[in-house]
Amino acid sequence: MTTEELLQWADDIVFTNTEKHLDSVQSAILEGAWQGLKYEEIAKKCHRSKSHIKNIAAELWQTLSELLGENIHKANARSILERKAISNIYNYGHSSPIVSGYIDSHINICSENRQYPEDARYRSPSNSNSPPSKNQPTIIDLTDAPELTDYYPRPAEESILKQWMLEAGMRLITLYGLSGIGKSALTVKLIQDIQTEFDYIIWRSLENPPPFSTLQTELYQFFSQSQPNPCATLIEYLRSFRCLIILDDVQNLF
Repeated sequence: MTTEELLQWADDIVFTNTEKHLDSVQSAILEGAWQGLKYEEIAKKCHRSKSHIKNIAAELWQTLSELLGENIHKANARSILERKAISNIYNYGHSSPIVSGYIDSHINICSENRQYPEDARYRSPSNSNSPPSKNQPTIIDLTDAPELTDYYPRPAEESILKQWMLEAGMRLITLYGLSGIGKSALTVKLIQDIQTEFDYIIWRSLENPPPFSTLQTELYQFFSQSQPNPCATLIEYLRSFRCLIILDDVQNLF
């Protein structure tokens, strides 16, 4: 596990429980503990006094101890945090991607990029001139989606996501967490379960992100190909139809 991965994991844990991210000094303390630095050395790197660093560190170790259920201090911080983080990543029975929901767009943000089975990549649009409906097949493009293999059931997260998307009307949902924690697998499983609830479903990888205008054009072309009288803009499609857009590796846009 790299220092960056540990810091991201610790920040996720703290934010999930306190709604506050680690600040620069707290991150520097964690990084210093990981590298085996003394408080005096951490203080020099942060341009702070040693006493200030020790006070902030004491608060940080107390917070992490309460969140993780172990007595954490500078000497054992690396071993405990690394053990907890690795356990959370690979033991799916006790860990999940972090899920957060917002109002206003059906988007899931995930990671990983593997080949999707050929028979599930694209469902041809109906020849009917009427708009898609529950009586017509969903138009799907999962060319960029990963293959679902060795999925560990996550009934709680699956139920929450379905409720947010199909009942609560949430229109933006983000999934974030360390690589390998199962974000993409959860999303692919969700698509399998609820695909008939949408008129259009498209998954786009942003591993090598195109210009935003190009992405808009690609989405518009996907929606418009099945419509004899296409909407004038992408926004009109999103307003007129039940559209599910999955953007993968969205962090590459920033």
